[in-house]
Amino acid sequence: MGGQIGVIADSPQQIRDNLVKVVVYYQQLNYEQIEEEPSLTEIDVISNMGGLIGLWVGFSVCTLAEFFELFVDVLFFMVRQCLSKARKSASASGYTNPYSGKGSPIFIGQTTSKL
Repeated sequence: MGGQIGVIADSPQQIRDNLVKVVVYYQQLNYEQIEEEPSLTEIDVISNMGGLIGLWVGFSVCTLAEFFELFVDVLFFMVRQCLSKARKSASASGYTNPYSGKGSPIFIGQTTSKL
């Protein structure tokens, strides 16, 4: 087979018997061209990502501020609790703090008045 041409048909009659004619008919001779365009350009995508990053950073800064405020509130609450316990234990032992009065420059306490 190397270099030899193979014989497909030996006679014209054999060629005529094995010949196939294909005819293709189109219903319409027009075509439809579909073009796709991106809904967002590269600039739009980058802009949207930047906006979302700014939004999440803003949320995280607000959250950090809220946690800081919570920490300060809890700290003040604990200090007030410790001071009230110290006053109760001091009054139980008979000691009176000279700075616990309303006229004291470092008065720490809450007063209520009836209206």
